[in-house]
Amino acid sequence: MKFSKEQTSKLKEEYKTYKIQNKNIKDEIRDFHNEINDKVPLDISNNDIDLQFEKIGKKKGDLDKLTFIFFKKVRNICDKEQKNIFDDMIREIYRAINKGPDNKRK
Repeated sequence: MKFSKEQTSKLKEEYKTYKIQNKNIKDEIRDFHNEINDKVPLDISNNDIDLQFEKIGKKKGDLDKLTFIFFKKVRNICDKEQKNIFDDMIREIYRAINKGPDNKRK
């Protein structure tokens, strides 16, 4: 896709913001994993374990939501023709993501 200078500038700004927010969420997920891993030798309740993994799951959901919103912002920067191309690309990206290595689609 060919973007104008104005579109390119907007895309760079959106990506810069996305990249920072993405890193922050991934850092939080890593910190939550470290917290739970530090508790392996301790005698903690299943409820505490569940709560820790719920925090991790919420952050992973936040990461998916952030990516979805970023894609929406990119699409909004596109003109009508670019949106058609972008929509096709996004469908392929999500198919590849959801397919996974062991879940082959027909």
